[in-house]
Amino acid sequence: MKPVLVIWHDAHAGTSQWTRLDEMEDDGPYEVHSVGFLLDKRTGGKAKHVSITQSWTPEACVDSVLHIPVKMVQKVINLLEVADEHQHSIGANHPQVSDSLHPSRS
Repeated sequence: MKPVLVIWHDAHAGTSQWTRLDEMEDDGPYEVHSVGFLLDKRTGGKAKHVSITQSWTPEACVDSVLHIPVKMVQKVINLLEVADEHQHSIGANHPQVSDSLHPSRS
């Protein structure tokens, strides 16, 4: 399973108190950023959704699964690809890369 960042629009309250209809404002979509491991249909993902899990075990158990309807998803970013691009752009010997690969050295 690959780690991903899912950027999506969630439902949200339009008012916090009684409001006249002609006084309501459109404050745009409520953007949410969620990180997890991508689940496809074979690993528990739901049709017409982007499904992610917070954790999984070698025994194929998962925890905190989130199913986000595809029509609400704005973007899915593969975090491994982003990390690889960052590593290549700064070089493998850069302290940020070295420290992240070997945290006990920092």
